[in-house]
Amino acid sequence: MNTWLTPEEGGALLALARETIEATVVESPLPELRDGQILQGHKLPLGAFVTLKIQGELRGCIGEMNWERPVYRNVIHAAIGSAIRDPRFEPLGAMELTRIRIETTILGALQQIPSAEEFDPLRHGIQLELGGRRAVFLPQVAQETGWGREMLLENLCLKAGLVRDAWKRPQSVFKIFTTQEFVEM
Repeated sequence: MNTWLTPEEGGALLALARETIEATVVESPLPELRDGQILQGHKLPLGAFVTLKIQGELRGCIGEMNWERPVYRNVIHAAIGSAIRDPRFEPLGAMELTRIRIETTILGALQQIPSAEEFDPLRHGIQLELGGRRAVFLPQVAQETGWGREMLLENLCLKAGLVRDAWKRPQSVFKIFTTQEFVEM
């Protein structure tokens, strides 16, 4: 596990995600951070996913894999997306705000690997690109589902809208990344 951010910085990003989600759902202005509120680690160029769960069940998850802007901005964009833009779910309702548990997953840079054999599902997140399609799984997916490498890659293909064994094609491009997680208690 990487430690780009301190627990304080991670906690502040969780609070920012919650404030952003609440403002988005009730259609009020988004939180504005002043320089004193942006901690040193928040300025790092890291990707971010914001995951919403209700009673342990997924309720939304969107990522921002933009390493050209600071992580706190990626958290804001991912928080909005997870609340209202995840195509698998209806937009989050105001009545659900007190029931959601928020997780932020901070992503290091993508590293292309020569084959899926280099991918360790318990340590790495993975991105598959093939034929103009792309899908990503965080390391938590393998941890939570118990899927091994092959099962995870098959489900990654399905998520990308590809056939189950498309990952075996030589044109498949795999990129891995490491993460740091922060979870609301």
